[in-house]
Amino acid sequence: MLKTGKLFPQLSPRRQQQLYDLIKVMSLLDELADPVFKPNGAN
Repeated sequence: MLKTGKLFPQLSPRRQQQLYDLIKVMSLLDELADPVFKPNGAN
C-alpha cells in the first residue's frame, strides 16, 4: 500500500490517516462485493 503522505503531502497526519483508513475500507468492500456482482467468477 502506498503511503498517503507521499500522495497528499499537504494533508495533516490525522487527515492522511483518515484517508488511509478510507482506502482500506473501500478496497475491503470491493473484495466483498466481487462474489455478489460476479457470480461463478464471471467477468
